[in-house]
Amino acid sequence: MPIAEFTCRLRDVHNGNQKLGLSLHFLAEGAANAVFAVREVDSADIALEQKDAKASLDCYVGFEDNSGNGRTINFPDGAVIRVPKTNPKTPKAKEIKRDFDKYIKPLFPEELQGYLVEHDLVGLSYSVLAVLYHLLKGQENRKHKGDIFVNPNNDHALLMRDMSSVRGKSLCIEFKPKWLYPDPAEPLDSTRCRTCAMRAYRNSQPGSHKKKTYICPLELAYGDPEKLKPFLQGCIDDEIERSGLRIDLPSQDYILDAMLRSLTKGLAHALILCLKKLQMAHDPRDLKTRLDEETTELNKRIAMTLRDCSMFMRVDYTRYPLVGIAEVMLADLDLKDAEKLPDWETKSLILKQEGWFAGREEEGTTLVELETCGMARRIFRKGSFQKED
Repeated sequence: MPIAEFTCRLRDVHNGNQKLGLSLHFLAEGAANAVFAVREVDSADIALEQKDAKASLDCYVGFEDNSGNGRTINFPDGAVIRVPKTNPKTPKAKEIKRDFDKYIKPLFPEELQGYLVEHDLVGLSYSVLAVLYHLLKGQENRKHKGDIFVNPNNDHALLMRDMSSVRGKSLCIEFKPKWLYPDPAEPLDSTRCRTCAMRAYRNSQPGSHKKKTYICPLELAYGDPEKLKPFLQGCIDDEIERSGLRIDLPSQDYILDAMLRSLTKGLAHALILCLKKLQMAHDPRDLKTRLDEETTELNKRIAMTLRDCSMFMRVDYTRYPLVGIAEVMLADLDLKDAEKLPDWETKSLILKQEGWFAGREEEGTTLVELETCGMARRIFRKGSFQKED
């Protein structure tokens, strides 16, 4: 198992210095993890805290190496700490770090490994764990209120760079590339890819909510600007609405241009094509016939991981009028648990048996509906069911 090179401990920062250290703030929570932002603290923050209790900082901390010496966090736009929750099915931070370094990172060519979000293993003192527990417990509108958060035995977390938007400086979008080529389980008469079929299935369920912004993953791999531009614009609009950012229209156009250039012929496109190649190399169709049982299971876990990662794209719009550059990273590359394999395979079976792949799940399905999928657009001419030449 990997060993943490440094530990996060509570600190008293009320000493009048201009730069007073770091603080942890609640950022987000999922079923398996809670995420806290690491921010620099200065005297202005302390003054605000003393004036208004509601604006108080969450948790003052410092980082030490194994010899007790202070450590600096070298992330230009801050960092986040991801703390696994005590769900028995959630892997510990040490296991996540080990599996990423051993099984996932080596899959990518060396020139692209620098664009994978790395995990630094960090120890958490008991006092920090206690504070984080109460920070999470005190959050309103939690989706996972019944979950247990942390216990003294879960004393490690993952430190990584923060890819959030930075107010007045940059905007970041996030999306999941998903299945970048057709599912091997699809029948021969399929007119939808795996992701579009699953989307149609989920949208049919009672109480479902359609995502405002969506693109067929096959379109990501094709790299057609006409399809990618409205998708990226939707992602930008969603992030502005979600975060409350105020960005003028020229800056939004600048952001869109940089992201579109990267996703059609730049770094983001190269990462998408690499991801597609790796997905094809970990095609689950005939693994059982070629490999022993243990290797088959590992390859299927890798296959799931490669199909459920996230891509972050961030643009610093203060660089205008210089040519915009999109900062691109792949994240959420934790090795998937083997217990999820049956569910993964069951979903493919449902999509096949109920006609979701073929667009025959119900009467009245139209070509227009199917053409949201890149597969259908390339199988049929627009307006007729004739094969493409």
